[in-house]
Amino acid sequence: IAAVSGAVEAEKMQNPSRQRRPSLSPIDAVRMDGIFDVDARIHTTADLNMWESWSKFDVAAWLGTFNMPMNGVKFYRADIDGPKLTLLTAKDLTDLGIPQEEQGDILARIEELKNPAK
Repeated sequence: IAAVSGAVEAEKMQNPSRQRRPSLSPIDAVRMDGIFDVDARIHTTADLNMWESWSKFDVAAWLGTFNMPMNGVKFYRADIDGPKLTLLTAKDLTDLGIPQEEQGDILARIEELKNPAK
């Protein structure tokens, strides 16, 4: 429980004026083993179009929706927020420790964020 309130409080301190979006809920719970308990809700088109304002919590939650919570942890620890997310390259993913077989999927999903289908 302390980890849960600690994560939420840390986000509030980093972004005091930021409104939390319910459909893109940031990581509200951190299990004791350090893995984020990501809610696998589907993000709405409007939320996905707001990636530029995503915090590192939002990015981790977004990755969790693709069954990649371990990668979400890596992105969170590297302070990857929405703007940084869209600048990532395959080399950056390798440096983050993302498995090679998952890099193409992540890069394709990032590209979808930047250039949504009309």
